[in-house]
Amino acid sequence: MPLSRRAILAGALSSIVAPGAACARDGFIELRARKLRASLPGILSRPAELWTFNGKVPGPVLRARQGVEFKLRLVNELDEPLALHWHGVRLANAIDGTWLTGLPVAPGRSFDFVFTPPDAGTFWYRTTTDTSRQRERGLSGMFIVEEPDALESILDVPLLIDDWALDASAAFDEASFGNALIAAGEGRLGHVITVDGELQRMLSLPASRRFLRLRLLNAANARFLKLRLQGGEAHIVAQDGQPFEPVLLRGEPVELAPGQRLDLLLPPSALFFSMAAVLDGRSIEIARITLKDTPRGERPSMPRLFPNPLPSYFNYAALREASFTIQGGRGGGLTEAKLDGRLRSAAALAAQGLFWAVNGNAGPSEQPLLSVPRGSTVAITIDNITRFPHALHLHGHAARLIERAGRQVVDSPWRDTFVARPLEPAKILFIADNPGRWLFASTVAEHFDSGLQAWFEVV
Repeated sequence: MPLSRRAILAGALSSIVAPGAACARDGFIELRARKLRASLPGILSRPAELWTFNGKVPGPVLRARQGVEFKLRLVNELDEPLALHWHGVRLANAIDGTWLTGLPVAPGRSFDFVFTPPDAGTFWYRTTTDTSRQRERGLSGMFIVEEPDALESILDVPLLIDDWALDASAAFDEASFGNALIAAGEGRLGHVITVDGELQRMLSLPASRRFLRLRLLNAANARFLKLRLQGGEAHIVAQDGQPFEPVLLRGEPVELAPGQRLDLLLPPSALFFSMAAVLDGRSIEIARITLKDTPRGERPSMPRLFPNPLPSYFNYAALREASFTIQGGRGGGLTEAKLDGRLRSAAALAAQGLFWAVNGNAGPSEQPLLSVPRGSTVAITIDNITRFPHALHLHGHAARLIERAGRQVVDSPWRDTFVARPLEPAKILFIADNPGRWLFASTVAEHFDSGLQAWFEVV
């Protein structure tokens, strides 16, 4: 049954104020992964096999509250295994949803997630099994953790941005899955960009609340989004879910790597907001928000989001350091790397779909980057010696960027997803305060699947 434009829009609008997922009798929100042959009006020329959460592409917006227990039941109605990761949420290692933390949910089975989010902010739920195919077909959605005290003066609007790879006939590009050149290059880039499953997201909102909070998420497989944001006096108030003092956006484009999030706050004077993506040298409007009525005339002060309970200092005297050297890819000169502890040629690795390596290991390594006691201060130096930029996600923790290209970075915000540019070493710093085995890996789906991942251990 096709998904109509009206149905997609109605689902997205309802998710602004509601979880968008059914609750079971025992209090669990149910998230059902299932296939659906559907069309996306104005995007796909004919119906395609989409993989959905609760029949929605993207999945429903899920909402929790900081410090309050959250209960979700993942039901796998697909015919293949499925693992679910809560991107950016500092939760217990056992439910991080990776190969390090247990088997994925088998077809026809379910798994219960129960956790208490320590941080308020904008996060992402997504698959980590057969990542390129499952994410591209629709298996991801926004996860919002609200502050303990509701911000009544703020209207909250989530905007999930994705791209779609289509073939010459504007049908879903099935043939590019598993393509070696794509995996060894930039990843699977789509040339149609959507917001909440819409080709051009148009919202008309009431001006009854004083401020508008826009939560942006780049859910694309590989595209580094360059966005032009216009309208009112927009302030950046959080990145990757972590708040900081508002910074006025002065018209310059912003970049979001896959998995990164950005929260904007607009005052009542903003009668409209426009978001355009720079694509192939062109600026294409992908979202527009207008107010139904005229806001009040007063100019209230900008609200401040409370910081999350992150460490207030680093113990440099007991610093533990590790290196994270990215190798491989098209034109990267990788001749060999270890796989399962054995040295293999580049040709042997490519035969298994592996094109990237970290510290000489293609794919999951037997040994961690480092193993540290809980509470250790950790610095990871990232050296990207490939031709491509990479987006890297730190699981279970938040970190600060402290160096780039040999220069100190001052007062950088807390983040969980970082950009490693070619031949531009970067260093991140964090407190390893969450016990378990954690990934530090690419958020570009094709790079993750083809070897760009490593792990560390907190004991």
